Amino acid sequence: MSVDKSQFLCPSPFIYIVIIGDKVFNCQWLSKPIGTIDDDIEEIWNGPVAHEIRQSILNGSYKFCKDTCPRLCQLPKTTWMLRKDEIVDPFYLTMSGPQHMHLDTNRACNLHCPACRVERITKDKRRECVREKEILTQIADKLEVVSVCGSGEPFIAYMDVIEFLSTKDVKIKLATNGLLLKKHWHKVKNKVTEIQISIDAATPETYAKNRGGDWELLHENLQFAYDLLAQKKIEYLCFVMVVQQNNWREMKQFVEMSHRYGARAQFDRLMNWGTFTPEQYRSLDVVDKDHPEHEQLVALLTDPIFQKDTNLGNVQ
Repeated sequence: MSVDKSQFLCPSPFIYIVIIGDKVFNCQWLSKPIGTIDDDIEEIWNGPVAHEIRQSILNGSYKFCKDTCPRLCQLPKTTWMLRKDEIVDPFYLTMSGPQHMHLDTNRACNLHCPACRVERITKDKRRECVREKEILTQIADKLEVVSVCGSGEPFIAYMDVIEFLSTKDVKIKLATNGLLLKKHWHKVKNKVTEIQISIDAATPETYAKNRGGDWELLHENLQFAYDLLAQKKIEYLCFVMVVQQNNWREMKQFVEMSHRYGARAQFDRLMNWGTFTPEQYRSLDVVDKDHPEHEQLVALLTDPIFQKDTNLGNVQ
């Protein structure tokens, strides 16, 4: 079904600053950066590229947005996108600075998942997070939320940043593999409001292939996360599966597992971050309509289990 994107407005470029590696974006699903991490953040936030990107949202072209953006893929059902004919307060035109920052500059991690990297990176020598803290200091009074990590493990890559943020009036969202959550929670507990745990499996066999972590330790930490949610020490809990050829048949089990722990189940399409050859990626990307198992995936997604507390994002 074709959807007229011009009838919707995405607020991301008006409220987000996203730092991926050395590049700065208004959203992680944009193809065009607004600058680099060494630029003055306030200048590029209001610079010509940022204005050009926001204009593409306002005129409905979305020409800088990737086709794999989960919010665009969910139209017209997404709750993130705003219908232009229903907007009362045009807040997106009067933003003086970013409300939400996403940091993804340090790839250090305790795992080396095949979908993410070809080798273990226990310390990312490119980043000591000095510049990140300078930026946070510069715009902390404008920020409401800081999301920490995408391609690394925050309890390894960003502990100094998280501890720095604990002195600021901001909420912290963590994207983690979960294995170090219980061990390090005492260092971050007063500021973290949302936790997203990447798992990519619903069975120990598939978890071993896709994550290489300790299945029992994972569930010990999932229970810990559930207890935090039940005790209202966090506001939101989400488990993530990156859908690929070796795990899509476990999607129903993954939803059931997520719900047992009080978490929302989120499914993301497998991306190629340079870890696969084109041929390997095509064999794994079951979301691709040309994949031989794609129609089976489509049939599976009609199951009612995916209609409640589940985010199919760019998989549907």
